[in-house]
Amino acid sequence: MLTFKPVTLEFNHGDEEAVLVLRSERLVAIAARLGIHHGDAAGEWFVEAVFTDALLITGGRYKTLDEIAARIEMA
Repeated sequence: MLTFKPVTLEFNHGDEEAVLVLRSERLVAIAARLGIHHGDAAGEWFVEAVFTDALLITGGRYKTLDEIAARIEMA
């Protein structure tokens, strides 16, 4: 089961809200919420990095954290 730990990114352009995606307290991925300067994508989650041998989904956009979890669990 994946859990999400809210964090703040060191950005000054609006994409500061983020989560660490954890499995059993081990880092699996980092996702950031897109800010208003991303137009229609604002509010969606962007996967910044994934740390797993089985899955490379960096750069993907997702509407919810549940979508990210489902994609990671598919691997």
